[in-house]
Amino acid sequence: MDELKIDRAYVQDITEDPNDAAIVQTILSMARHLGLAVVAEGVETLAQAEFLRDNGCHRYQGFLYCRPLSASDITRRILPATNDSGLAMHGPPGDAPESK
Repeated sequence: MDELKIDRAYVQDITEDPNDAAIVQTILSMARHLGLAVVAEGVETLAQAEFLRDNGCHRYQGFLYCRPLSASDITRRILPATNDSGLAMHGPPGDAPESK
């Protein structure tokens, strides 16, 4: 085991509920002492991300960063768009390099 995830149930109220904040701080402290990476799930607000960052968590998952995507949406975001000739397009259509 080299990674620990903090469930969204603890993350969702860390800025309002002192008990959830204490639980998350304890998890982060334990993970540091054990040399484990930590991922916080369900991060939806900047305040949650700042709390986690300020307490030593630097990996997050949640709607603050991206809503769930379909496989085709992920592919479109990750792979560069190509035109009919197979050349990568880096600008609006028509700005692709011309073949000589």
